[in-house]
Amino acid sequence: MKNQLARPNIPLTPIFPGTPYLWFRKGFDDNQSGADRISEDKKLPLGQGKALEKYPMVEPGSFQNAVQSVNATLDNGTKICLRRVRHSDIDQIEKGISEMSDQSRYLRFFSGSKTMPPSVVERLANVDGIRHLAWGAIKMDGDDHRAIAAAHVFRETDDSDSGEFAIAVLDQYHGQGVSRILMAAMFLDAYCEGIRHLRIDILRNNKKAAGLIKAMGATPGLFEGSTAQYDLVIADALSALQQMDKPSAVSDVISAFRAN
Repeated sequence: MKNQLARPNIPLTPIFPGTPYLWFRKGFDDNQSGADRISEDKKLPLGQGKALEKYPMVEPGSFQNAVQSVNATLDNGTKICLRRVRHSDIDQIEKGISEMSDQSRYLRFFSGSKTMPPSVVERLANVDGIRHLAWGAIKMDGDDHRAIAAAHVFRETDDSDSGEFAIAVLDQYHGQGVSRILMAAMFLDAYCEGIRHLRIDILRNNKKAAGLIKAMGATPGLFEGSTAQYDLVIADALSALQQMDKPSAVSDVISAFRAN
């Protein structure tokens, strides 16, 4: 299989199996996304815009990212902990890749190999909090405290306002709101670090991934071959998440990041 999805310059591979799988690329501008940017003094608080595209930004001082972890409960009662990914998670990263189904591995790596090169695994584990932000979801029920999902944002420079994003959830936890809860933490952290935009490239037949990013407010860009491009304004995604009835734990994440 060749050129199913052009890879970004920075390796963006998911920590864990499951759909959706997204690659978010750096380098788009507002003309590409079609979003109307507004001046700083016209920015509205989260959730108060008449249209997400025109009133996307939250108040600059609304959030802080000193948060290291957030305890949450899924709507089905499962207790999870969201926390920042650490380099010591490298073994779990490698294990998650090896546990992917053949289909999941194809959608993510275009390879049936059960292992990825050590450089890819190292890249995922090498989180510095500036150019590479990452959060994971840990299942707290039971004794093993298993990692069930992870999300990453990469950017090329310390002060870039756009970045690349990847997320994956273990298959057995699909449909339980894990992606949205984890996205809330990841997007809030990225926003506090000055990142405002994400660009998304996915395979056009990945309907679940497309549905998720559209629900977050992503707008379509260029369609070329088997690849579909979407642009996402982070504040649009946060506003969309806040307005959703489920999962209820999203509100807990937003509250944890609010500035006192």
